[in-house]
Amino acid sequence: MTSAADRLLDPIRAVSEDAVDPQLIADDVTIDKLELDGKRYTLVVGDAIEDATIEQNIEGASTLTLVLRDSSRELLRSGLFDPMNGAITAKVDAFEFTLVQANKSGDELSLTFEDKQVNDLRRVVKPKKADRRKVTRAQFAFSIVSEVKPRMGFYSPDMKVVQPIGKAADRKSKTQKGKGRDYGFAPKAGVKVKHTKATREQLRNIERVLDAGVSRGVHDRVLLAAVATITQESTAVNLKGGDADSTGLFQQRKSQGWPATRDIEKDATAFYDAAAKKFKADPSVSVGNLCQNVQRSATPQAYKRWVSEASHTLKLYKGGGGNGQAGKASKRYEFTRGLPGGEKGENSWDCLKRLADEVQWRCFAVGGAIYFVSEERLFASKPRMTVNEYDEEVLGLDFDIDSGKKVHEATLTIRANRWVAAPGTVIALDDAGPATGRWLVATSSRSLFSNTTEVTLRKPNLGRDVGVEPEASDDTSTKDLTNAGVPKHVQAAYKKAKAITKKRYPYVKGGGHGDKFTGPYDCSGAVSAVLHAAGHLTKPMATGALKGIGKTGVGKFMTVWVKDDGTNQSHAFIEFTLPGRDTEHFGTGRWGKTWGGAGLNPTLHPHDGFTARHFTGE
Repeated sequence: MTSAADRLLDPIRAVSEDAVDPQLIADDVTIDKLELDGKRYTLVVGDAIEDATIEQNIEGASTLTLVLRDSSRELLRSGLFDPMNGAITAKVDAFEFTLVQANKSGDELSLTFEDKQVNDLRRVVKPKKADRRKVTRAQFAFSIVSEVKPRMGFYSPDMKVVQPIGKAADRKSKTQKGKGRDYGFAPKAGVKVKHTKATREQLRNIERVLDAGVSRGVHDRVLLAAVATITQESTAVNLKGGDADSTGLFQQRKSQGWPATRDIEKDATAFYDAAAKKFKADPSVSVGNLCQNVQRSATPQAYKRWVSEASHTLKLYKGGGGNGQAGKASKRYEFTRGLPGGEKGENSWDCLKRLADEVQWRCFAVGGAIYFVSEERLFASKPRMTVNEYDEEVLGLDFDIDSGKKVHEATLTIRANRWVAAPGTVIALDDAGPATGRWLVATSSRSLFSNTTEVTLRKPNLGRDVGVEPEASDDTSTKDLTNAGVPKHVQAAYKKAKAITKKRYPYVKGGGHGDKFTGPYDCSGAVSAVLHAAGHLTKPMATGALKGIGKTGVGKFMTVWVKDDGTNQSHAFIEFTLPGRDTEHFGTGRWGKTWGGAGLNPTLHPHDGFTARHFTGE
């Protein structure tokens, strides 16, 4: 029997079970008629359709693209596209879409629609806020969705669950032996690693190591030894490898009896257990020698170089020095639509996406409902179907499983009902070697007049910080960049790149080339929007034109990389090298992202074949 939870997790529940057979079927390759509805006019366009494609994705809004033949201009003259006609909607089976873009080329009209629910949410921009102490993140999201009438479906299994906040989610306890207080770095702590300001990743790693020691009640000298050790061994970065079988922050080796798991708490605990024994045997031991006694390094004098720096770090962690702030930030955290959490004029849909991204959840629309849920929850639902590569309906199965990658993907090409592989559902692969087992549907694409569906599958990100609420803190990023000498126009460009990333636009060829630099984008459109924010462009440029901007060579903070060889391999992206941050690339293509549209990419794009351009002072 299907449980209530399973039915809620089935994004095609808006269609009755009788209407959609969960098996692979392909009898819906036509539609009787397709109407475009406006406020004043309705138009039946069935005979004019040359192509119609449904694109569904777990990143956000599903789309319907229609290509219509209008040789006599009957459609254009119909009055449907008059601005006074209001929003134009199309209905396919039980699902509604709203027109968001129209293009004419010769006798063809190309119309792009998105989920009506998403479009309705985009129209709400009034600021809104709620105190996190009174409502959960999911409850705030539900209140946003509920503002739109008629009320749409909303699903989140964590409506009443209070999520752990920031550092507290990663530790057993931060209470130091009866002192009854919390330790941690203040927002402006000024921690350094090997004389360089710590990145967010380094700061987070150091804090987790110290938390593990405090929870065990170890002596401060042992805490200092841990900080000095990870500074020397890994520069406080949780490395995947090292010398021989070394790994992690402490560069521990399984062959020497260490856990060497790259689980920060486990590796730190192993270090503390060994160091506490050494310290108990000789309480007068220096911190540098304590590090060496535990690590048995080939360079025994290396650790003592970082003891003074570690001492300063520990003072900041326990509340001394710095700006005088300690423990948790005192600022109250509020969920907001618009400033301060979002951007000025932020709409409800962008707000929901941001709220989900902050805790690594998914927010997407499908089947007439909004889903606000983690991939882990989706992955636990009942598989929609089991597929074998040798099934008659399966046309192809390809997969990429690599232990070195955070995300595994598979592509399944099947003959199927157009709603059978909805985003957020689970498909089980049978007899597929290392790909055998459950997969989450990320995207699906199918023509309304073809029974071939291409489905992108992925293994979900079940990381430690999924569902963890961010801590309340002041945003010091702009001030930090200014203090580091980053020009204001570069900061504006980076802010725009981050804003575009939050929107998770799909890739659209020719996108972003209108007068207002708005998305969705192609590669040159996205680059143009960021350069416009920096004050460099007054109108979007194609890839070939970008090859001539600014000066030749790599910039100090921002570089535009362009390749225009006259083929479909032409491309452009931006590289940011900002102080205190890891190098980031901005552009279209996945490159470590889970969507192909414009955004900041975790995986860096290669430079081979590209020309570097920069502007003076950048």
